[in-house]
Amino acid sequence: MTTLTEAALGVALAAAVETHDGGRWLAGDTIGYVRTDSGKEVDFGPVAFPSAAGTRLSIPIEGKWVDTGWRAEAQVVEKKYRAGILATKSILDLKNPAWAIPAPLVALLLA
Repeated sequence: MTTLTEAALGVALAAAVETHDGGRWLAGDTIGYVRTDSGKEVDFGPVAFPSAAGTRLSIPIEGKWVDTGWRAEAQVVEKKYRAGILATKSILDLKNPAWAIPAPLVALLLA
């Protein structure tokens, strides 16, 4: 389910970027993973997109289909970017720099 979650979030994120900057999906210039200095992966690193206030970066997102033990995964995002989103199975926790948000809700918010 983690792989399916990552794929669904990837499509939702790519579609959101495409909405703001058309043509990037076809050009293959939308989203991608990022490696940390220690070799760990963040599924979706920040990407630039235009906004009314100028170019902005998206929030990094890591997808993990988990109900527990999510903080260790969130710390990877926090160490690399100081904040972000960990898309989980059912956890909602907004108290840390990397928020845990259920993956279906993340996909809905991207739409």
